Amino acid sequence: SSRGRSFCACAVSVDDGAPSSSAAGSVYDDVAAPYLSVRIRCRKEDAELLSESLLCFGACSVTVDDITDAANLDEISITTIYAHGENVGSSISNAASSAGLDYSPAYETTVGKQCDWVTLVQVN
Repeated sequence: SSRGRSFCACAVSVDDGAPSSSAAGSVYDDVAAPYLSVRIRCRKEDAELLSESLLCFGACSVTVDDITDAANLDEISITTIYAHGENVGSSISNAASSAGLDYSPAYETTVGKQCDWVTLVQVN
């Protein structure tokens, strides 16, 4: 079967150069912010389109890995990172629909906390 490709555009905030009272600390304020790590299982043939669609629907990053312990060798694992508070279920559902999947991929979510590795290295 043939599937069409769809493309997305994401809004990007552009700095206009005007001074901002909150701009100086904003980079460092988010260093310890929690994030969502989501492991999605899908068919191998769907991984590329689903990965692209996930980025269009809110995922900050996507990594595709083979599942070494899977009984079904046609299955693959996609690990995504989302900002804390992002609607993961909606993102995955929209991405699967956009990629033309005829099923809803199974997924599990864990909350992680970012590490300020610069401070960690300086302390050690």
